[in-house]
Amino acid sequence: MSQELTAKQRKALYLLAEGYALSTVARRVKVRRETLSRWRQLPEFQEESNQLIASLQSRLGYRMTELGETVLNRFILDVNEGVVDSWDLFRLLHLFCLPHAKGQIAAENPSQTP
Repeated sequence: MSQELTAKQRKALYLLAEGYALSTVARRVKVRRETLSRWRQLPEFQEESNQLIASLQSRLGYRMTELGETVLNRFILDVNEGVVDSWDLFRLLHLFCLPHAKGQIAAENPSQTP
């Protein structure tokens, strides 16, 4: 039967998600490494770990998109103010967009080769 994680187990889960080593997590949570290893085998620990990872990945994807938009908007402002030239903007767009767009462009224009 599945049980909820204890406060110590939840703390260990978050420390592991932050990238701390098993020995460091065990020391900070005040349990033996063997105990921590046993917790990691529990289905409820694994399930909560998977949920935490999915949540972090989702937030990271959102933040990366937000960051990319911020950089692009700042770059466009710089082009408009004459701080950088439009060729630099083209290179930035190429860097961000082309690797993702190649397949789409090829699918839309099958007669043209990249």
